[in-house]
Amino acid sequence: MITEAFMRKIAMFVDVDNLGLSGRQFKEIFDDVNSAGKIVYGKIYGVIDRKHKEIIDLIVNRGYDMAPPMRVKKRGSKVFDNRILIDVMETVVANEKIDTIAVACAPADLVPLFSKLREYGVSIMSLDNLDKESSFFVDDVILGECDEDDEDDSIEELAAGFAEKTSGADKPSATPEPEISAEDENSAEEENEEAPEEEDADEDFEDNEAFLERVKNVFSGLSPDDIEEEEE
Repeated sequence: MITEAFMRKIAMFVDVDNLGLSGRQFKEIFDDVNSAGKIVYGKIYGVIDRKHKEIIDLIVNRGYDMAPPMRVKKRGSKVFDNRILIDVMETVVANEKIDTIAVACAPADLVPLFSKLREYGVSIMSLDNLDKESSFFVDDVILGECDEDDEDDSIEELAAGFAEKTSGADKPSATPEPEISAEDENSAEEENEEAPEEEDADEDFEDNEAFLERVKNVFSGLSPDDIEEEEE
């Protein structure tokens, strides 16, 4: 059994944003690096509260440092975070006990960094996603999966969704015929039924005039026979 005094002292740098790591994938990388020695320092890049809760819990419990996503980066792109270069060298220079650097990041030309680490006598661990020249300096490959090609929303998907939402938006719509409510229909029927009654009303009015004329004649002393003779 290897005692802690002889265990490798590892500083780990992982870019969860540009690698598109899930909580499970980050845990796999962490376990593999941790099995190679003792992680005495860690820094995790591209951490977002709402997206990496599981990862943040592990980082906080271990006392690792966190860095927010890159300030200048095209949305959905996977690029190398240049802050890793500076942080790795500062960590090695500041702590002589660290003898191994574990880097999990997006593919990049890491030959200048790795060659400088070799000058300091530092071993290198990395994911198997680097170019041939950079991989030449790697002593141990970190086992783990990453989703470098996974983007939140592809341009094609966004365009298709927009086309679906706007389809038919510019087409003129036919003028809808006015709807007739039940109340309007009933009102129309009542008007039609009342129309003939106006003629009846006129006839009734004439009958009333004749009746009033007869009443007037009665009060003036004329008999019904006299009224008929006058009318003739």
